[in-house]
Amino acid sequence: MSTETVKNPNSEVDAWAAKVAKLRGRKTLERPVVFHDDDTSEAAEQARVVAGHVEAAARKVAQVALDIKNPIDPLVVAAVDEDPNVIEARAGVAAAEKAQADASTSLRVRGLGSDLYEELQGEHPPTDKQAKNGEEYNVKTFAPALVSACCTDPLTVEFAAELLGTILNQGEAAVLFNTCIGVNQGARVSLGKG
Repeated sequence: MSTETVKNPNSEVDAWAAKVAKLRGRKTLERPVVFHDDDTSEAAEQARVVAGHVEAAARKVAQVALDIKNPIDPLVVAAVDEDPNVIEARAGVAAAEKAQADASTSLRVRGLGSDLYEELQGEHPPTDKQAKNGEEYNVKTFAPALVSACCTDPLTVEFAAELLGTILNQGEAAVLFNTCIGVNQGARVSLGKG
């Protein structure tokens, strides 16, 4: 007598339909790009450094007072959390980080989908010199067009060109452009066991 299992063709169809639905339901890749104000960024970092020193000092005092060698013992942690100097330092960090967030500007970029990305890239062919260097597109025209197309805020190509060319420094412009490339070319896959 055979003990062969009979496959239910409906279960395979249902499983495939579920996979297709999951793939169609995936959210498009998005990333924030945050531009910080130098003064508030430095103040926030300084507040974090000071808070770290205050917490370290409070931890040592608590360890000695409680005669506990383990710095992460719950009694030591509780004593540090209740120390007025630590509370004040942490409040200073929170205020500095809020000031930093208030002074920062955030742009959110979203992937276009493979077809639209390739189409946009094709609209900005490389110059002869760029093509000889192996470049796939003219970065001078493609970068502002890509940033404009990917930005979730209404950002014109003209403003994107100004942003990349004169408002942001070279490093910031590169981060914004590369983030736009990343949301379009980033692979969210793994080659796991089948």
